[in-house]
Amino acid sequence: MQVQELMNRNIQLATPNESLRAVAERMADCDIGYMPVGENDRLVGVLSLADSALGYSPDSTGTAMTGVVVPGGAHNQSRAGHGAAGNGGGGR
Repeated sequence: MQVQELMNRNIQLATPNESLRAVAERMADCDIGYMPVGENDRLVGVLSLADSALGYSPDSTGTAMTGVVVPGGAHNQSRAGHGAAGNGGGGR
């Protein structure tokens, strides 16, 4: 089996300056645990529902997703509520 057989092609994308509340609501509406963050046709981070619950700035997703796509960055997907399906992972 290959990734393309299971991947979701209906991608939801947040922007760094979008309201954290709006992004969290979209994630809940779409039943997804993660949302990629893009700017100028580039992936610049990812935000999880668990991240949004940690009390980051209510006005911007920028703080919550900073450094996320850097390997070994501040975002640790092994925290509770992150990772594999059934444990807060993204939906299809």
